[in-house]
Amino acid sequence: MEFVIGRQMKIYIVCALIWVMVTVIFTIIILLVQSQLSYYIAIVAQLFTILSGGLIYLMLRMETKGPILEKISNTSEDYLGTKALFPVKSLLIWGGIQLLALILNFAGALLKTS
Repeated sequence: MEFVIGRQMKIYIVCALIWVMVTVIFTIIILLVQSQLSYYIAIVAQLFTILSGGLIYLMLRMETKGPILEKISNTSEDYLGTKALFPVKSLLIWGGIQLLALILNFAGALLKTS
């Protein structure tokens, strides 16, 4: 069971690790650059975060060929005997925070120039 789940999830685990590593690298660069350039780097980092999250979502959607959360929940019930619960509100909050951070970075870059 663990082998099957691990094998199917390997690509997503690798994507998540790359996502975390790139986020840490962007954070370090932003902290080291103390000029207006840091806002532009932060904008690129936010775009990377949003696009990579969307890419992982699309990969899951293409693999499941339907509603992702429902498919994963049904699969977990087949293998584990219980349905997996996914906090959709948490995903929406995460997306909102990402968009807010992107807007704040744009605002910071614009205000810094004037």
